[in-house]
Amino acid sequence: MALEELLQCPRIDLVVLDEADPFVATEVIRGERLFARDQSIADEYDLYVLRRAPQE
Repeated sequence: MALEELLQCPRIDLVVLDEADPFVATEVIRGERLFARDQSIADEYDLYVLRRAPQE
C-alpha cells in the first residue's frame, strides 16, 4: 500500500521476476513498467523472460 501511495497508483502488484513462474513473469512484463534504472538492461531481461515462456 505504501508503493501505491508513493506512486499515486490505484493498484500495484510487486513480483520478484527471478522467482516467478515463467507464465506469471510473462504476464508481468506485459504490464506497465514504472521504473528501470537502466532501460536497456530491463529490455534485455524482458526478452529473456519471453524466451523462457511456454509456447502457445
